[in-house]
Amino acid sequence: MNYFNSVSINDKITLFFFSILLLTIGYIGYAFITAQFETHRSWVYSIDNNSQDIVASASENEIFLWDKRKCTSRLIGHTDSIKSVAFSPNGQYIVSGSIDKSTKVWSFANKKVIRTLSGHKEGVNKVKFSKSNTYVISAGYDDKMLIWDWMNDKIVKELDIKHTDFSINDQDILAYIDPSCLLTLFDLKSMQELRIIGKFCGSPVFNPSKNIIAVEDSSFSFIDLNANKVLSTLTMLEENSALGISAFKFTPDGQYLAAGILGGEIEIWDWQKGELVTSMLGNNLSSVDDLSFNNKNQLISASANGSLKFWNWNTGELEKIVGDGLFRLKLYGFETVT
Repeated sequence: MNYFNSVSINDKITLFFFSILLLTIGYIGYAFITAQFETHRSWVYSIDNNSQDIVASASENEIFLWDKRKCTSRLIGHTDSIKSVAFSPNGQYIVSGSIDKSTKVWSFANKKVIRTLSGHKEGVNKVKFSKSNTYVISAGYDDKMLIWDWMNDKIVKELDIKHTDFSINDQDILAYIDPSCLLTLFDLKSMQELRIIGKFCGSPVFNPSKNIIAVEDSSFSFIDLNANKVLSTLTMLEENSALGISAFKFTPDGQYLAAGILGGEIEIWDWQKGELVTSMLGNNLSSVDDLSFNNKNQLISASANGSLKFWNWNTGELEKIVGDGLFRLKLYGFETVT
């Protein structure tokens, strides 16, 4: 006699759910073994990725390094929240800026601090390497931007700023907003101011493929730097423009603009046509605080809930979530969270 056919319906249901439980426990064990439960303890303020698609994320006083869905290293050295993290263009170094007022340069190879740059009187909110790898630029809440010859622990230039957002293009031109709300271009090679573009109080971002800069101040202005004039403007969807824009970045080809909204949505715009291409909303309403594109043409977003989300921005599909401490698996078409 077939034993399974002789079992009651209730016993079959119990056996089914017991099998699911065993499978879930197996997945959880695998997650622990492969470090897939690595989690940010709080808000993820900043992300960046290198040419090998290693993602660095800044949260509290730690930097997490992610390879695919696994946390491979944690860099500890700051004593307060890390607000900004960035790889050097040559991929050999990582720079971080913290509320503890310090800027640290780390060796990517051995994951150790090799320089601590102390010069700000308030917390550091944004850091970047110059394209030549020679300089580190740090912007702080003391309304100062410091340009460091970081290998020699030396400040080579100090600039007064309106806010801490700035951008650097491939020619090592730095764009920032001065205290009078003037969009200013500064040459990092000659250490000289190039020119003032005009009165803009928002955050500047260079287009990676055109001599154009976008400035966000509740809406976007796209400025042709050759003609020194505004080409076009763009306003977010009405329901999102009221919430505010928390992060934005051009796609690597410069054709589209990704904008993160404080309410948790991401909009992709054809900025030249003024058309919305797609909008993406994750599984929460946490603000989108930073954006980065990897070599797989995925858009990575950092959230206030401690997660990193990997999006297919062409389709709007959410492909992967890491860093929030939740282990997700799909069983019989349902997503379970443990």
